[in-house]
Amino acid sequence: MKTRFSCLIVLCIVLTSNCSPEKEASHTQVIEAYFNALNHADFGAVADQLADTVVFGEGEYLTTYSLAEYQIWWQWDSVFQPEYTLLDVKEVGETVEAKFAKQDVRIRYLHQDPVINLVRYSFKEGKLHRSVILSYEGFDDERWRANREVLVNWAAEHHPEL
Repeated sequence: MKTRFSCLIVLCIVLTSNCSPEKEASHTQVIEAYFNALNHADFGAVADQLADTVVFGEGEYLTTYSLAEYQIWWQWDSVFQPEYTLLDVKEVGETVEAKFAKQDVRIRYLHQDPVINLVRYSFKEGKLHRSVILSYEGFDDERWRANREVLVNWAAEHHPEL
């Protein structure tokens, strides 16, 4: 009887020690999971990394999206089949700075080379809440504008209804 009771106590200790609360993902892990989900075109997994609202900033412009609004933007962007390469990720205080390259059909046409961004991410309750572009690397604005102009002129000539 003592042996059974001792075994039962040991079993309870082992089970409760392995049932510790789930540890919250680090901010770096959230960013890595976010980019992995983007590359797999998995909006459910993307949404798992986002707060209820997410703010995207570039220069002085800020745009706030609910998850439903972000999904509409994401669906539009997905048409171009984007591929992301995470080049560097580092935690800076309570934020994460990440450098990534983005390539897609639109970028290949307008810029040829991937667009490389340095972005600062902020978090709310462990979820990505804010994304602010700090800089672009090697962005050839002149090439982008020239190729966009060619496309606009072609569309005006061949599809004036657009």
